Amino acid sequence: MPRLNFKRIADVAILRKLEHGGLVDLLTPHADYLAERGVGLVFDGSDKPYEALRKLLLAPDEDFPASLGHTLQRVNDLATKAEREQMKSVLDSDLLGVTARCKRVDNSMAADVPALQSFRVGTRLTRALALFSFGARPGEDRGVLRSDLLSAVQVPGLTADVLDVALQSLTETLLYVHTSGRRFRFDKKPNLNKLIEEEIRKIDGTEVLAELRKEFERRLDAHTGFVVWPKSSAGVTDKRARFHVVFLGPEHALASAEELEKLALDWTENCGGSKRSYRNTLAFALPSASTVDRARLAARKRRAIDQLIKDKGRYGFDNEDLEDLDQRKRRASDDLLASARQMYPVVLLPVPAPPASSTPIRMQRFDIQSYQALGSGLLSSIYRVLENWVFETAVPGKLVSCTHLGKGEAGTRSHWISGTELTDQFFGSVHYPKLLTLHGLKATVAKGVTRGIFGYVMGGQEVDGKLRADGPDNLTIKEDVEPDDIDLSEGSWIVSKAQAEEWLAEWKKRKKKKDDEDDEQDDEDEDEDEDEEDDEDDEDEKKPVDDRTVRLEFRAKGGQLFEAFTALQVLSELADDEFVASVHIYGKSKGKLDRNTYEMSVVMSLEEADIEIVKS
Repeated sequence: MPRLNFKRIADVAILRKLEHGGLVDLLTPHADYLAERGVGLVFDGSDKPYEALRKLLLAPDEDFPASLGHTLQRVNDLATKAEREQMKSVLDSDLLGVTARCKRVDNSMAADVPALQSFRVGTRLTRALALFSFGARPGEDRGVLRSDLLSAVQVPGLTADVLDVALQSLTETLLYVHTSGRRFRFDKKPNLNKLIEEEIRKIDGTEVLAELRKEFERRLDAHTGFVVWPKSSAGVTDKRARFHVVFLGPEHALASAEELEKLALDWTENCGGSKRSYRNTLAFALPSASTVDRARLAARKRRAIDQLIKDKGRYGFDNEDLEDLDQRKRRASDDLLASARQMYPVVLLPVPAPPASSTPIRMQRFDIQSYQALGSGLLSSIYRVLENWVFETAVPGKLVSCTHLGKGEAGTRSHWISGTELTDQFFGSVHYPKLLTLHGLKATVAKGVTRGIFGYVMGGQEVDGKLRADGPDNLTIKEDVEPDDIDLSEGSWIVSKAQAEEWLAEWKKRKKKKDDEDDEQDDEDEDEDEDEEDDEDDEDEKKPVDDRTVRLEFRAKGGQLFEAFTALQVLSELADDEFVASVHIYGKSKGKLDRNTYEMSVVMSLEEADIEIVKS
């Protein structure tokens, strides 16, 4: 162990000038060694404890702790007048002054964890760092390793993790602390903090807000479904059939909870100078003042560091400085990201007010802080909190109950609702389920139609208080339907099950009546055809019959006619002078006869064969 020399501080008068708390902190880790040599740690104002310490310093033994000796040697070196005066401005700025910067870290750590107030973590670390930094011998590394520094100040109740956080904060707060490799030290030369602070003061506030907004919108991880920092209710567009989260701007961060609820209620009910139509599409995210401030500071710092890096030639930064700036920029970006994610801890959702309330809408409050740490986009975090209030689709039965579809007698107005009116009601009234998108409403309608809960009509018209549909082809009920098959624009209607069944029964009755009339007409046509056939037969019978002529009449059913073709072919060859056939056919199908096939495959085929069509 190198020979120790503490002659400058081995004086009761000088020892008394050392800060009491700092001296105790310095000696506490070596309490057992000191106690064995009669040195206690209770400095009660008398000379006795100082005298015992003075004697030990004048004649340190071989077992004197090396770390304590190293620290006291620096204190001894600082006891010279020249060294003290040279370092006075440094220590006043960061450690000893009334507004010393280490106190900022004391306060910020205590604000997060009040139990740390008594430890004065920033001051404790800064004091130890100063003791390790000054008075190094030629060729000796200046400063102290992180592990040595933390172990020198660690006491029960003050963990290494807490000290590490405080040390990191000090490196970005103090003006004269430098890092080189893994060592920390005080130096008479200002560090980059001073330059960064000067650059920060040059940045315009609007630039900071633009930077913050850009970062915030990136963290939303979405392209739609939100409105960021609208200036007024007019900035939240009305008549959009989808749910939106309105992120109030930083200017609202200092407003009280009551003021923010009042504003959210006003924006829910109004859009600029008009009443809002779609009031069931909004939620309001409220900014936190402290987090907004942290985000602003991080954005300022990142822009300032970017500017310093651009001006590196002007400042003559070496590689160590540039590496330090890069690390600081990454930390500022991380701080900005964390602040952006935590900037909106509370969401207000407009919901129905109790019946006795003076207003129809109240604000339901949600705390979303616990969901912001899950790593997903900010918007999806909010939707996760609202998952029992805002839905992708609704239950079809809820559509029926909210619209009162089917109440009263069939044929009355309550048995149908237009697609446009349904859309307006779902996205307009807070008494309806809140849906994320219009597609969700279409999916709700599709499910209800598929299950036969209600029907869907496209092309209907409301005339004289009655809904008219042309026929079964316009009505869909109890059929598989996809959301994309549903059109809720003009001309579309949702009808009650009772109305659909009434129409189906009416159309079935009409069809039966028409079928009966068609059958009667077919019978009349058959009689007419038979009369015409008799007339033709009479004409044929007028023709003379001799050994050169022949008349043939036969009746065939179904496939028998095709069997007769061979015989008729023989007859046509025998009657080589004249061969005329008049064919009367009556056919009837079990179901609806395909007229298109009849025209294309029968009539046209005969015409193409140059066969005269007498009647069809």
